[in-house]
Amino acid sequence: MNTIYKNLEYFESQTQGETIFKSNGSGKYALSPYDFFLEENTLPVETFEDPTITIKKLNTCVVTNRNVIISSNGNIVLDNGYHQLAPPIKIQDHGLKPDSIIVVPSIGWQCQVMTEDTTDIERGFYIGDTDNFGHWLFEFLPKFLWYKKIFPNNDYPILIGNSVPEKWLELIKPLGIDTSIIKRFASFKSLFCKELIVCSASCKRTNTNAVSIRMDDFFKIRSLVENYYAHTSFDGDYIDCLFCTRKNARWRKTKNEDEVVKWLENNFKKVVIFEPEKLSIRDQLTLLGKTKFFFSTGGCLPFGMFSSKDSVLFELRPPEGHGFVGRIWSDIFRFGYHRISSDWCDGVQSEVDMKDFHLKDLSINFEQFKKDVLSIKSKCNLF
Repeated sequence: MNTIYKNLEYFESQTQGETIFKSNGSGKYALSPYDFFLEENTLPVETFEDPTITIKKLNTCVVTNRNVIISSNGNIVLDNGYHQLAPPIKIQDHGLKPDSIIVVPSIGWQCQVMTEDTTDIERGFYIGDTDNFGHWLFEFLPKFLWYKKIFPNNDYPILIGNSVPEKWLELIKPLGIDTSIIKRFASFKSLFCKELIVCSASCKRTNTNAVSIRMDDFFKIRSLVENYYAHTSFDGDYIDCLFCTRKNARWRKTKNEDEVVKWLENNFKKVVIFEPEKLSIRDQLTLLGKTKFFFSTGGCLPFGMFSSKDSVLFELRPPEGHGFVGRIWSDIFRFGYHRISSDWCDGVQSEVDMKDFHLKDLSINFEQFKKDVLSIKSKCNLF
């Protein structure tokens, strides 16, 4: 297998290409939690940064592995997505045989690539490639807003990888995108582009791992989706509890979810199991729009941005760390939030000692869960 050595370059300041559009960020801002049902404020005020959006036209570049862009300078482009550097994918896990490894010696980063089986593209607006629904929502979906600003007549092709399920494209219809202009490309293989338009992300990590999110973009997405699907319903047909099951997920199962669901059914009038894998986007939104308590985890957490203002998002995540793409939606759109107390099923005490922590199963701290849910039910004025 060949080894190819590369350097890094920052998209906004170093990558050569025509800057088509640039919208400067407005700096730092603070968000306080919406804690209308808590006895005391246990959540801190968070500081975020409003990112600059840069759109560039790159000539003679390559997209490889998954979302790794190599510029005409031969360098790997940094800071155009959620992650500073696109996470490498082991493409042999997807039935493909790499023929080369790209290595960045300065940071020890490497990824497998296919340099022989390639595809040529004349031009396109690069959205990206993902099989992660959460990232589709907060990293890739906002790029369609910026596409529409540059190409209001939908007259320039859009590039989306084959890993993105067709069903997820239902979310771009409210944004005014003509799906007939979408061109799919093979995931993980190398894509040679004569002209590639690249847009930076509206939600990203900075070089210090701080959170940067453009609130205006997500207000627009939430408003457009709600107007298009009209999913927020106040006709009295409420769902008390919508519980997102992990039984259909690839990883991070919730080991005691049956026990939890049974308890919810004994304490609420209507409890529905949420299985997004089996539902259209419209049907998912219809359920969410009728829900008072949304028990969410994994890729469904960003989906909580479409929750009704008169609801509470219960976030189930690992006991360590803090995932901002769960709580931040309640901070921005001002609905209720509670983080569910959880434990690792395998006894691991610290995330820093773990590899592939997102693969580990969780268990809800049941006694604390019952106490918290009943307390919130009594204080939230939703029942």
